[in-house]
Amino acid sequence: TGDTLKYYCEMNDQDDEKFFTKGGRESENVDAGVGTQDIIDGTGKWKTFIGSTCTYGIKYKDDVVFASQKCKLPKS
Repeated sequence: TGDTLKYYCEMNDQDDEKFFTKGGRESENVDAGVGTQDIIDGTGKWKTFIGSTCTYGIKYKDDVVFASQKCKLPKS
């Protein structure tokens, strides 16, 4: 069996707007995997995404992180 990874994260985009996530994943390999995260707060354009659940893939290589995610906007 793998590890259960849980986290809270603050991210800044290129416009210096922030969003905050809570997420986790189960993985055999800590350096790569797929998980889900919820956007729990945000500034600027990210306010639209509060309440969204996102599926992401991530891969760590040395000091670089490669990641992509797809989010579903919360229902109004």
